[in-house]
Amino acid sequence: MTTIHASPPSTEPDMPLQRVARQALRDHWKLFAVRGAMLMAFGLAAILLPTVAALTFDILVGWPATAGRLLGPYVGINLTFIGLDLLLAAIGVHATQP
Repeated sequence: MTTIHASPPSTEPDMPLQRVARQALRDHWKLFAVRGAMLMAFGLAAILLPTVAALTFDILVGWPATAGRLLGPYVGINLTFIGLDLLLAAIGVHATQP
């Protein structure tokens, strides 16, 4: 009969990817902390200034749809879907309402 001896869990990860990720976190923790603080500040600004956040969303998402509609006839393909355009327009109108 064979006996199986369970080894205690090690504190070091067994996978090389986990070791690389831990080392990257150790090396660049300040950058991750700054990025987290920036994302929290932007989130707070979006909550406090919803009109600015809605306008920013419309600009960031709307310009590719507009460019696709303008360039579509020249390129010869439909670069965006009409349903996506309508959805984005509805979101933009709803987001800018007081």
